[in-house]
Amino acid sequence: MSVSDPLLKRLKQHVLSLRVGDPPQADIPDSHPSLEPLCSTLEEILAKGLRQSAGLFSGHRDCYHWMFLLPDLCSRRPPGVTLDFQQVPGAGGSDSLGGGHLHPGVEAAIQAAKSEPRVREPLGRGRLLVRCLLQRRLIHWPVLTLCRVLRQAADFYDDLYSIVGNDILAEILASLLLE
Repeated sequence: MSVSDPLLKRLKQHVLSLRVGDPPQADIPDSHPSLEPLCSTLEEILAKGLRQSAGLFSGHRDCYHWMFLLPDLCSRRPPGVTLDFQQVPGAGGSDSLGGGHLHPGVEAAIQAAKSEPRVREPLGRGRLLVRCLLQRRLIHWPVLTLCRVLRQAADFYDDLYSIVGNDILAEILASLLLE
């Protein structure tokens, strides 16, 4: 795979169009013309190269499945292993967020998406989670936590065909999401 991907180029265009303005908008309204294409492109990126679960009764894994598992993945680290959140911009250091857990805003967004009664399907919950993370300006946290802090992207993504599973492309994705 090359060091570039057409989906990342498309995402960059959408990110830049969201930043247009003098000064750029602090909040992105749902009616913004670039919001839906940005979310669709992000969904394509997260779905690309996603490994499907191998179990007979495990069902189909959607591209947001791993985001909902992040609190458990962070809390189930081996004894004596600390999570280095210095790898995530704005985190403030190793285990600075309460014993190696996720950013409180990310955990709150996950809980909000899980508990929203109007959304019933897993894909809808994932889309709601992305919207909550965008509103809180924390959309980069799940990708960076999975790739840099937990180093478990290979559990969910094929490193040859995915963006999130490829170290270099995941860094490019994270930097785009950080903008």
